[in-house]
Amino acid sequence: MTVTQVFTTVEQLSPAWLTDCLRSSGTLPYGRVLTIDGQTDATIRSRVGSLRLRYSADAPLSAPLRLFLKNGAGSDASNDDWQGEVQFYQTLAPALVSQTVRCHAAAYAPEPARFHLLLDDLSDTHTRPTWPLPPTSQQLEQAIDCLASIHAHWWNHPSLGREVLPRFTETSLAAWLSVWEQQLTPYLVFLGDRLSPRRRAIYESALPQVLALLLQRRGGGRHYTIAHQDAHIYNFLFPGDPATDTTRLVDWATWDVELGARDLAYLLALHLFPEQRALVEKPLLRRYHAQLIRLGVDDYGWDDLWADYRLFVIWNLFVPVEQLAWHVPARIWWWHVERSFLAFDDLDCVDLLH
Repeated sequence: MTVTQVFTTVEQLSPAWLTDCLRSSGTLPYGRVLTIDGQTDATIRSRVGSLRLRYSADAPLSAPLRLFLKNGAGSDASNDDWQGEVQFYQTLAPALVSQTVRCHAAAYAPEPARFHLLLDDLSDTHTRPTWPLPPTSQQLEQAIDCLASIHAHWWNHPSLGREVLPRFTETSLAAWLSVWEQQLTPYLVFLGDRLSPRRRAIYESALPQVLALLLQRRGGGRHYTIAHQDAHIYNFLFPGDPATDTTRLVDWATWDVELGARDLAYLLALHLFPEQRALVEKPLLRRYHAQLIRLGVDDYGWDDLWADYRLFVIWNLFVPVEQLAWHVPARIWWWHVERSFLAFDDLDCVDLLH
């Protein structure tokens, strides 16, 4: 195999291939990989695992002893998420070395869709919360700081819309909303009387308005950045020693050129229950806004942030609709139904609907 080819199993990896790969990334300037050991386990959309490496005696002591492997293969001709994550690590991640994980290899191929990523394994220096335990206040602050750093770097960046194109344009976003329309009916049928008449009515009235609200907000073409769009707390890696290392954000399959508040509403309003959210929501949003200003963003007021946040709280209502259609287990998406509606009510988001 060459470095540009795509592998879908650990067995396809060879020490010679990995030596060439690490040499190309500058990680292994001399010496060679002798053996590779490891396995992957299935997640909802891919396979992940850790590789253990053994090197020749002349390899530098800095050579990584473990790498994190993420790959997948399917029967579909293409997979936008896999292609998007590979694109992120190839083109965007090098500018975010302190907020992401170093990538040594990234490749995608269609017909059938398949991909691989080789990343640093940070399990010795970083941890993540154990699902479904909620995050601590410190972890939320670290996650907010990480998002602010990412968003500020790409805020109104001249490459957005030029070298870095949106994955969802206004046209494709409208198409996506039409998919939601198709998914909503079976979702409502599936839930039946487990969904109150009031919530059912909100779903049916909010859906046709979400796109119009978002397009109206996007009309000025300002305040765009790179948004992760799946920024739940379990996608953050927290350093054991925050004084010497940084919080990292992983799983970039759904990134896009978007308003940064999308990530904030996803992290806080979709994943926190009301008691914890009431304590931390406004302070964390204030912290995020202060971080943006500190990092040079000077065209985004607090009222802008609060309005954008509430808009994406409405958007959150349809995350579980989509997840049911994707066959995500109910133990995940059902809590999103509850938390998204509770946030919708607490923040009086119905006032944004006509």
